[in-house]
Amino acid sequence: MQLLTRASKKLTAMPVRPVIFFLPFLFLYAAIVIVMANDELTVDEPSYLQLATNLLNGSYSPPPPDIDLWHAPGYALTLVPFLAMKMPLLVLRLLNAVWLYAAVCIFYDLLRKLVSPSNALAGALLLGCYWLAWKGLPVIMTETFVFFLFTATLWAAHNYFTTPGKAVGPLLLLAFLLGYVCISKLLFSYVLLALTLISAFFALRGKPQYIKALTAVLLAWIVVIPYLVYTYSLTGRVFYVGNSGGTTLYWMSNPVKGEYGDWFNENLEPNWSVDGVQPGAEAALKRNHEQEISSIRSLTSVEKDDAFKRMALENIKAHPGAYFKNWLANICRLLFNFPYSYRKIGPGLLFNGLPHLLMIIFAIHYCCSSGKIAYSPRSLSGSCCCLY
Repeated sequence: MQLLTRASKKLTAMPVRPVIFFLPFLFLYAAIVIVMANDELTVDEPSYLQLATNLLNGSYSPPPPDIDLWHAPGYALTLVPFLAMKMPLLVLRLLNAVWLYAAVCIFYDLLRKLVSPSNALAGALLLGCYWLAWKGLPVIMTETFVFFLFTATLWAAHNYFTTPGKAVGPLLLLAFLLGYVCISKLLFSYVLLALTLISAFFALRGKPQYIKALTAVLLAWIVVIPYLVYTYSLTGRVFYVGNSGGTTLYWMSNPVKGEYGDWFNENLEPNWSVDGVQPGAEAALKRNHEQEISSIRSLTSVEKDDAFKRMALENIKAHPGAYFKNWLANICRLLFNFPYSYRKIGPGLLFNGLPHLLMIIFAIHYCCSSGKIAYSPRSLSGSCCCLY
């Protein structure tokens, strides 16, 4: 801790503090991208590039009935200028290094306003060394970008709630970031809806912080509503954010013993794991789910989404305990990266779970030792943390 204290004092004395001090992280992240990037497109990369190309050509989803709203448009929008300039794929992947480096710098600046300099530096270094985030660096996918967005949103929320008066600049920045998170990860549209209702409930009681929060979330809808209008024009449905929610809910409601609510694709292929998968995993998945899923494979994307939701609701009604178990398993995966269905337990589990454990220890240390409150429980940023 003394070493961190000395380093934090030097960091505070630097004229361009976090940008220069954390620059080695940018070089590290760029090196990871260059070394690990695949010459061929993998996982969801083709989908994001196709969606960005569609946007460049003035559309997003194919017309009905072949609607494709599986991915949110926020990340694809960031790729459009680079595709327009015909940048190579490596440049698109190197953007992830910039996003993650910027997240570390922003997180340090946020912590510096909340905790002691040494704790702020420790937290930022811990985030910079969060190797699970490194997995998203070499691929053209949304995870690293959303990591940056969420960090920037927390920074903007703190800035907004601690700035006296109208704070128009911080307000507009927070509203934009909140809205852009929603159109980058579809789930957050529901988070924004919840924040709106909660803020409105307490704002009507005259609580100043909630009035301030309500102003921010209402303005955030300006970013989200054009996308919802677009999805309405395709589907005729109000607040239809995408067609991937049904399959997620289906797996969350899955009552099969030995499965824990984690997602699998329609081909029922086991998810890759560094420790390997259990023998017979694919056969077990097909035995447990092939009959249900094969009956809806030929449907259109929206029809399939509806079918998954129907099956999920039936599972929840018939097996509420299993749904609750899977919900708890999801919380455990968020905190400890465990458990996953059909994955072997090995060194990779400890390696992947260790950064989560270190962050929990750091958070507990901060909560117990700091006399300064990071966020009011009534603030928007606190709600974001809890819901995330």
